[in-house]
Amino acid sequence: MAIIGGEQRLIEKRNNVRRQWWSIVVGACACFATLLSLQSVAHAQLFKYGPLTIASETEAALQFDSNVFRSAFNPRSDTILITRQGLTLEYARARGTTELKAGVTSNDYTDLQQNSFVNGNASLQHSHELTPLWKIVLSGSVALSNQLPGEPDTDVPDTAAEPIQRITSASSVALEREMKRGKLSFGVNYQNRDYNDVRTIDGGIADQDFRDTETVRARTSIEHNFSSRLQTIVFFEASVDEVRGRPNIENELDRDATRYEAGITTSFAITSKLELNLQFSALDERFHDERIGDQGLLPTYEASLKWSPFQIATLGVTWQRSEEGVNFAEGGATGTSEVFSFAIDITPTSNLQIGITGSTNESTFDDGDTILRNNFDATLEYSLNRHTTLSLGYSFTERDSSTANDSFSRDVFRLSAKAEF
Repeated sequence: MAIIGGEQRLIEKRNNVRRQWWSIVVGACACFATLLSLQSVAHAQLFKYGPLTIASETEAALQFDSNVFRSAFNPRSDTILITRQGLTLEYARARGTTELKAGVTSNDYTDLQQNSFVNGNASLQHSHELTPLWKIVLSGSVALSNQLPGEPDTDVPDTAAEPIQRITSASSVALEREMKRGKLSFGVNYQNRDYNDVRTIDGGIADQDFRDTETVRARTSIEHNFSSRLQTIVFFEASVDEVRGRPNIENELDRDATRYEAGITTSFAITSKLELNLQFSALDERFHDERIGDQGLLPTYEASLKWSPFQIATLGVTWQRSEEGVNFAEGGATGTSEVFSFAIDITPTSNLQIGITGSTNESTFDDGDTILRNNFDATLEYSLNRHTTLSLGYSFTERDSSTANDSFSRDVFRLSAKAEF
């Protein structure tokens, strides 16, 4: 029986390797076919009839993920074929513009076929000029997004994890007034988010994490240009969250919070090639739960420099430090977070662009836990023409936690072709 079991595992392994190679071949052919088909429409114009404009976007990508589930032990790798289609309709008149956007993204896994999923989104926005100084913007959106679940529970046989599903709907209204040396803005936003994570055993629900979050947010900001080199933005924001759900079958979740945040951002052009940005904000977070209560003022400090030494290159560095409120993912602990990041953009030619970004984020919590997150991303984009873009990318993610089960590393390679016409 052991010999038979070993042969079956060997056969399954060979089949998985074959499926993975077939996925790579099919994905590469799809990207190549997309490029050839896009060349034929390279000189096509956007469809335009009077005030109506229609534009579309198509992308095919082949991606290899070395750690699909972001696991600390026994990482699972897979090859994913990603396709995306998007459509934009714009209706423009003298005093107003209406824009409708819709898109669908499909993620097809080679080995982990049960985890393949489709995401969709649609948004509608209308901006109207009430007077030469006042403008109103109305918008609404809905999105169905899925993400990979955690690994199936190895301690419970026959456990299956379905893709985690999120449904988000939002609507907002904003008023903007142009001033002589700046802008005044006021907006109200409503958002509803449904989160559903289901684990099943033999077709029956073993565990379920369901949450329904409603958020109402109001924001006011004043932008003032003291000179061509100095700009300041002051903002105030208030929001109310209502969270209802069931984090597991046994317990119910009922958590409300009120948040007030104020801040100031200053941008100063030191020279024509060097720009400094400073930001300070303070958040007052209050949970309607005696066990959590008022978190007090949580400050955030941020400083960034943007340097353009040459016409073809730009370098940006950012430092941020913030006091974090209750982190429910860390069992309700509070702490501090410090982030350092950089971004490099290089455009050697008009049709070639290179982007490199990286960041390190260290979070320290009052219960003694620490988390260090490192990210690196490099992208090469080549425009075959004004409609077609070919890109090659690599990203590295590392999480080092004082809790061993929360540490992992991940490499992702990606090849894609995109067309806009």
